[in-house]
Amino acid sequence: MDYALYINGIYDSCLKEIIASQKNNSDLTCYLQPYSSDTIVKLENDQPSFKSPITIYFSVSDDLSTVRYTGNIIEWEDKQKLSPARSSFLADHMNEFQPEENGIYLEHSGKLCRNLISVRNVSKLEVPIPVSNFIKTKDGIPLKPRSQPGKWSYVKELPADFVVEQSNVFIPIDFRQGKRYLRKNIIDTYGGQSRSGITTPAKHPHIFLFTSDVGKEFGYIDGWTDDGTFEICGEGQVGDMDYVRGNKAILEHRKNGKELHLFEKTKDRYVRYISKMIYKSHREDRGPDINGKDRKRIIFELTVESPLTEGDSDFSSTETVEGKKVLRYTTVYERDPKARAEALTIHGYDCKGCGLNFGDFYGEHGRGFIHVHHIKPLSESGETKIDPETDLIPLCPNCHAMVHKNKSHTLTLDELKEIIK
Repeated sequence: MDYALYINGIYDSCLKEIIASQKNNSDLTCYLQPYSSDTIVKLENDQPSFKSPITIYFSVSDDLSTVRYTGNIIEWEDKQKLSPARSSFLADHMNEFQPEENGIYLEHSGKLCRNLISVRNVSKLEVPIPVSNFIKTKDGIPLKPRSQPGKWSYVKELPADFVVEQSNVFIPIDFRQGKRYLRKNIIDTYGGQSRSGITTPAKHPHIFLFTSDVGKEFGYIDGWTDDGTFEICGEGQVGDMDYVRGNKAILEHRKNGKELHLFEKTKDRYVRYISKMIYKSHREDRGPDINGKDRKRIIFELTVESPLTEGDSDFSSTETVEGKKVLRYTTVYERDPKARAEALTIHGYDCKGCGLNFGDFYGEHGRGFIHVHHIKPLSESGETKIDPETDLIPLCPNCHAMVHKNKSHTLTLDELKEIIK
């Protein structure tokens, strides 16, 4: 055969299970089941065999940047065309030798699965090989690490005397809106702390921020406010938070020429890229640490560097639709600037909480400045019709911050007035 097959992101435990079974049964054939509904065309059209095997290379799901395993393909089958007898044999084999596979599956996430690959001689490489050492047969271009597992490539087989090439050329990751990345690949590429929510690579002008719902267990509460600010809790699990390490890095990122990049944790070891952010301000409040003891917390307020949407351009009545979901690296909520203008025409510029009017207090410099508060936050209501007269009210920034201070409960106007002294 004039090619080898590279499969991107097999579960490490699956390959270890095959190796263990084949170690005790040298002539044992085992099976791989890529999720894809597309057939591996070259295998289908030019069938490998025991006498004419095809070399296969694997990266694993928690490290897509290197090939760690290899083996031989001796057969390919379409799972949708298996005979009852063949299906029964495979089920018995899986139960005995590959129990982690949980049998032969014919669909995944609502899509048919077709590829059944018979493999032998699977082994783990002593030295992992960067995927950039593999050349695609289609265009002669080296492979690039992918951001997510899945798919395959036809590559040139490595010679028997191949020596791993270690490249000193730094290849940055192309972070794209809404895409998922393996956190380990980010740390391996840029360096920095592997487990911290604030990662500060020493050799690159980046600071990586990782937010997760799991952070609540450690006394961290992150999330979007009603005015589009992202609030992220500083680092420090026990006792008062201080302006050191990651907290200091966020505070001084512009002075030090560092970029802030925000990610949210998804399933497994993956994170989704939200946006490049800018430090806006910070505040201190009180909250529990990992042991449940009250302590000082630092809450950083960040803004998206380049918002993707400027709001709707048309307004034709006192009702409009806003809060439409848009893709801005995560789900944020679009606001209609003309709904704001209509609300201020109706309600004026006095804060409904404390009565402050910025024009009266600061003169011409403050005239026309005020926040507009959604009585029911868009993060709760999503896309909905609003009436500027009944659904929006003007609040000064201080009152607005107090209304949203508790992420689990947005204060009503009456509740806000009760606590104002």
